[in-house]
Amino acid sequence: MLTGEYAAASGSAVAWAIRKALRAYLLEVLGMAAILTTMLYVPAAVLLAALGLLAGVALSSFVSFGGALHPVAGLFAWWAIFYLPAAVYSGFIVPWDGRDA
Repeated sequence: MLTGEYAAASGSAVAWAIRKALRAYLLEVLGMAAILTTMLYVPAAVLLAALGLLAGVALSSFVSFGGALHPVAGLFAWWAIFYLPAAVYSGFIVPWDGRDA
């Protein structure tokens, strides 16, 4: 039936448009989260390291998760840990309708 084919075709067009808009939104959110994480990484890490030093945790132990990771891998792991809440925050802050031109 022609109407069924048209409905299926228009439904897939709508689904494609939604997927395209969602991909653009997610890319913007994830990009904003990466910028936010990188910007706040050093101050937050210094604060956490200072609290760790006050609690008697060595800096190398803090960075490398108690020696479980190489210090460079530990820095990347800390960045990833900071990235998760930044991504959630960015998801609530970035508007759905895009930017005003």
